[in-house]
Amino acid sequence: MMRQGPGSSFKKRTLEDLFRPPIDITFKGTFASAREAGTTLKKYVMVNVQNVKEFVCQALNRDVWSHDGVKAIVKDHFVFWQVYHDSEEGGKFKQFYRVEEYPYIAIIDPRTGENMVTWNRELDAMTFCDLVTQFLAEHPFSDDSFSESPPSKRTKREHSVVDLSEDDQIQAAIKASLEEPRKSVTYISDSDDDNSDDDDVETFSDTDNDSQSSPVKNSHSKNDSKIAVCSNSSGPSCSSKTETTESNENCKKCESNVIENGVSNSSSNSIIESYKKYIGKESDPQMSIMIRFPDGKRQQLTLSSQSKLMSKLMALVKYVAEQGYSNERYELLTNFPRKKLSYMDFDLTIQEAGLNAQESVFVQAR
Repeated sequence: MMRQGPGSSFKKRTLEDLFRPPIDITFKGTFASAREAGTTLKKYVMVNVQNVKEFVCQALNRDVWSHDGVKAIVKDHFVFWQVYHDSEEGGKFKQFYRVEEYPYIAIIDPRTGENMVTWNRELDAMTFCDLVTQFLAEHPFSDDSFSESPPSKRTKREHSVVDLSEDDQIQAAIKASLEEPRKSVTYISDSDDDNSDDDDVETFSDTDNDSQSSPVKNSHSKNDSKIAVCSNSSGPSCSSKTETTESNENCKKCESNVIENGVSNSSSNSIIESYKKYIGKESDPQMSIMIRFPDGKRQQLTLSSQSKLMSKLMALVKYVAEQGYSNERYELLTNFPRKKLSYMDFDLTIQEAGLNAQESVFVQAR
């Protein structure tokens, strides 16, 4: 029986050292905590997804991450997060960012979750340093770069409500309500039944807590009636228990009009059809998104939450555009955590975009 000499053991240890993961520069924790660290340290998050079955992934450990120059630039400018593709965290990342090729290196803006750049080719240390240096020159991590707009196109604007604290947002909403006619967001049912009671029409108040009563409970949820419109309190209220016959008739007339933008009956129907192409199956469980517009108006949009063909981010973008806020001039954001939805892939589902039930989405000028 042959006995392995000391040379064989030395060779094995050498190979292990060659392909050893760069634990000295790797952030230890979840992707979410890596983003938090990046935001705090004002550094981008560099992600490397490793597939042990792909030699090009192992070669990164051997040729790139072990290089002293690479380590220096990564330590200075990035939170480096390496994850295996078949781990729980790796699976979540792959699903959200659609990892399809290896090697996989991506740079993520920790403030928004936006994938700034992806490299899927074999790299040596020098090429990697050149690519990273060019990226940092074009995308310096600063508060100014967070606007995502070219410097020549940036214009001074007032602070957006999304930049305010929750208390300041409430004060701004109160001030806006005093300066213009009172507005309420009303859930409109397509039913023409004259005997409808209080359950047939739901009115969402300006408080987020009140909005937790979902339109799913509406007895007409099976109909194509998932649209919220604003009505002035100076006119008849559709949800008032003391309505007269005349105000009931006026309420029916407003069902087919988006009053805030003066849209006609026919164009209102086209609005419903255009964004409804992306809201999934109506028979599925529903979720509500609160949309806050620059003028202080709020609207509740109801979307499918659990279908395989569940609502797309495109539904939200189109719905907002059809209220007069085009994607070219306005952007969509969430505050906690802060995400810029307008810079994501609109084919992502609402879940993949990181939106949850009762989420508040802000519309602000670019």
